[in-house]
Amino acid sequence: MKAKQRLLTLGVAVCATSLPAVAMQDPGWPEGGFFPGLYPSLPTGDVLEPLDRHAGPRDSATRRLHLWIFVHDQAGETDAAKFMDWYVDWWLKDMETTVAPGVPITVSLRSRVPGVTDIDYHRGDGVDRLREFRRAGAAHVKATGGQVDALTKFVLFVGEPMASWPSGQRGVAAESLSAAIASNQGHRFVFAHEVGHLLGATHEASEQRAFCTTNMGQMMLAKLGCYVYTRANDHKIRDYLRMYR
Repeated sequence: MKAKQRLLTLGVAVCATSLPAVAMQDPGWPEGGFFPGLYPSLPTGDVLEPLDRHAGPRDSATRRLHLWIFVHDQAGETDAAKFMDWYVDWWLKDMETTVAPGVPITVSLRSRVPGVTDIDYHRGDGVDRLREFRRAGAAHVKATGGQVDALTKFVLFVGEPMASWPSGQRGVAAESLSAAIASNQGHRFVFAHEVGHLLGATHEASEQRAFCTTNMGQMMLAKLGCYVYTRANDHKIRDYLRMYR
């Protein structure tokens, strides 16, 4: 089974991220995508604390890359700080220090947003759900006084993988829609991988290194994540950001 596949559906290039049957997840990250002690099942009504992380210059004429993460109501995530530490903070540090220094970046985490975090993402195909999520996410951002432009990206974090995904698939992204869906049953760098697709990074420019795989690569047996992009993908992301600055 191929670990990555590229599809062209309804004119939208979609990158589907899968884990091979022999894939090894990060130590202590069991099937189900969460530490039982740290991430118990999400009780009805619980809301993750809204969090915003910033990197790069705060007062700058440079356009800001703004990533909006919406955690689905059924994702089973209850601790916003631990969520950000596991998936986002290390990625943000790498972006600030290596990939795109000087580019202002904000990552906003939101949950329990009616019409956004409760969508039935199992219904229909992935492209339709990406479009639906992107429309709903953009409407929420605008309604709360935010700006939506080419450097505004949307990620829906879910628990159970989408019903239409093949066995082992853990994420999907469409650069043209500025939207991605990622499952917390995937590897730790699933967020960095899907966001990488939204910023022009590719599978082809990834690397399988001696003991780890880079963010855009395949999770291989006995290899952990390197938690960095390759130099080639660093350049691709910088080139992408430069187009809109």
